This record gives sequence, structure tokens and C-alpha cells, in this order.
Amino acid sequence: MAPQLLRNSIWLASTLGLAFVASEVAVRVLDLGADVRRPPHAGASAGLADDEEARRNDLGRQIHPYLGWSRRPRPSDGGEADGASAPAALARRHTRVNALGFESRIEDYRALSERDYVVGVFGGSVASQLATIAGDELAAALEGRFPSLAGRVAIANLASAGYKQPQQAIALVEAIELGIPLDLVLNVDGFNEVHLGARDARAGHHPFFPSRSHYSAAVALGGVAPSQDELLHAGRAIDARRRAEAVRHFVATSAWARSALVRWIAGLRQRALLERAVAEEMRVEALAAKGAGGARVAQLPIDCGADDPRCGDVLVDLWVRGSRMMAALSRAAGADYVHVLQPNQYVPGSKPLDAQERANAYREGGLQQNVAWGYPLLFDAIPRIEAGGIEFHDLTRIFVDRQEPIYVDVCCHYNRAGNVVLARSIVEQLRIDPGGR
Repeated sequence: MAPQLLRNSIWLASTLGLAFVASEVAVRVLDLGADVRRPPHAGASAGLADDEEARRNDLGRQIHPYLGWSRRPRPSDGGEADGASAPAALARRHTRVNALGFESRIEDYRALSERDYVVGVFGGSVASQLATIAGDELAAALEGRFPSLAGRVAIANLASAGYKQPQQAIALVEAIELGIPLDLVLNVDGFNEVHLGARDARAGHHPFFPSRSHYSAAVALGGVAPSQDELLHAGRAIDARRRAEAVRHFVATSAWARSALVRWIAGLRQRALLERAVAEEMRVEALAAKGAGGARVAQLPIDCGADDPRCGDVLVDLWVRGSRMMAALSRAAGADYVHVLQPNQYVPGSKPLDAQERANAYREGGLQQNVAWGYPLLFDAIPRIEAGGIEFHDLTRIFVDRQEPIYVDVCCHYNRAGNVVLARSIVEQLRIDPGGR
């Protein structure tokens, strides 16, 4: 009996081993599951963005009395950024959320000295990723073009996901009031103004205020007596993200993760967990927005429908005034100011999208419609900004000759190569001369 059991065990182990080897070979040769074999960081969206917004909400926001919200301080995740990860992972592996609530390698911008040439980067998540993913390239390009800056450039990220005017202007006020020695104020924006602003305006929420969905979630979980349902869904989201992080840690540390098959299975598992987390976070935001009226969140009436041109006028006026305000504040603080209109895949003719980008980074619907509607309004308003002597750069076509993949999600974000192109394009087109600083 024992020899038969042993033979059966050997046969079973051999069969399973051969099946594993065959599956491993098939995964590698056929390149199966290439999009999930590098499981994204647990704070990333994993390409799960819906018609409304590419979310990376790990419930890490806190209420900020002036900006609406900021990130909760946390250490860096450590490890090397590999260029193929989701943008959130690239940023978080070598930055922390600092004392001021921004992703950065610099713990406190107030410690920067007058000798440093401090570049403050303002805007939403695209601006934040420019500063964190391609900050070294931005600094190197500045030092290469302006030799007097060699060894002196410090990139201060003052941008955060979801910010739109006037949040950039308010962040600049905060930086100046705190004594951060800014030399160049770089404002990279446009997408959030037309997408988040339009979405809120059409729902009856004035776009002067921060993005309703972002702010409502911060309010709901920021000590303003969240409901039991909000706490329930928040807890489920946190649990799912912790499980996803455990999968990521396994892939990063286990010898089993050398197997393409194991990485594929792990990636599928993490993607499922992230889907669950994002769904729960969206429920928190929906519950918070539903209850965020009256005494909970200040409101300002606005009445414009989906096709009402008054919505566009309000959004554009906020954008123009915000830029003018930032220019005036920068001059008063002794800093140069440069305004950049960010590239986006939904701007017609701005980039040839390959099959990968069309599958992972393009979706008909709200995002595409808001950009197609809103960006032409911004284009028309550029002369109003430049009339005030402001240096403005429309960089929406910097990827027009790029055949390789750049966009990584259906919202607006770029891979590392795209962020580097943006950083270098900004420096190449600068008209200011910081040589005397």
C-alpha cells in the first residue's frame, strides 16, 4: 500500500510540476498577462478609472483649512522605481508625504536656503507627478541650460491630485506666508479646471470651491461625525488596499515571484483587490457628497446646464484670474512665474495613440467630452493671460510625433518617459533668465 501511495504522490507531483512548467513557458512565450505581471502599488488605480475620474484615493486625505484637503504625512515606500509601474508607484517609491502634505523628497520646504534655486511646482496630479517622477530631469535640464544654477536647483512639489484654480493660487499664498524661498513658480494645469470644474458646475456646485468628490471624502472621514455607512465602506477600502499591498510585498520579496505565472496570478489578485477598494472609496465619496450640504460644506449657487455656455465662462474666468493672481503674488515674492497648459490624450490630434493606449488610456464619455468641450475654451483664453505679461506655454502637442506609449490611464497621466519629455520641454521653452539669481 505504501509503495502505491508513494508512486501516486510522485505521479501527482510530476504532473503538477510539468503543468506548472508548461504554464510558465506559455506565459513567457505568449506574453500573457503582461499588463498585470507587474502588480501596481496598492495606492494606484490599476487603470480602474471610470467616466468621472482616474482615482488614486487611498483615503489618505485630510481636511486642510485653506486648500480644502492635503495628504496625510507618511514616509516613502522605499525601493527603486522601475519606469514600468503606475505613476503613483513611481512617485511613492522615492518620495514621502512631507510635513506640508505634499509628495516630496524634501521633508520641509521652509528649510531651503536663499542659496538654493527653488522651483515650486503647482497644479493637480499631473504637476505633482512631474515634480516627483521627473524632478531630477527637470533640475538637470535647468542646470544644463543655465550653468549658474549648477548644484543649486531644488524642486518643491506644491501640487496635489484634484487641485484646480484657485487652489494653486491658495497654495502659493501658503508657501509665501510660510517663508519658502521660491525662485520660479511653475503652474501646470488645465485638465482639472475643465473636467472637475465642469462636472461640479453641472451638478449645481460652484467650481470656485474644491472638487466636490475629493473634498466630501475628506470631510466625511475628517472628524465631522461620519455616518456608519461611510465608516463601513472606508474600512472595507482600507482592508482591500492592505491586502493588495501584501500581494505587492510578496512579489517584491518572494523567490516565487521570479515566475511569470506567479506574477500573473498575483497581478490578477491585486487588481481584483484594487477594484474592490476603488468601488468602496467611490461609495464613501457618494455618501459624503450626498450628506455634505448645509452646515457641513459651504456652497455658492450656480445655475448652468450641461450645454449652457455660462458654465464655460465661469471655469475660464477662474482659470485666468487664478493665473494672474499667481503672477502677481510671484512678483511680490521676488519669483518668476510660468504657466503651462498640460497635455491630454483627449485633445484631438495631440498624439497618435497605439493599441495599448487605446485599450488602457482612452475611453469615450465624460472625460473625453469635457476635454473636447473645455480645452478649446482654454485655448481661446490664453491671450487674456499673456496680456498681463505672463509667460505661458501651451504644451498640449509635445507628444504629437511620439509613437511610443505615453499615457497610462484613461484620465491624464503619463509614464516616466512622458514626464521626462514634459520636464525637458518646459525648460527648452523657458523665456525667463534665472542667471542672476
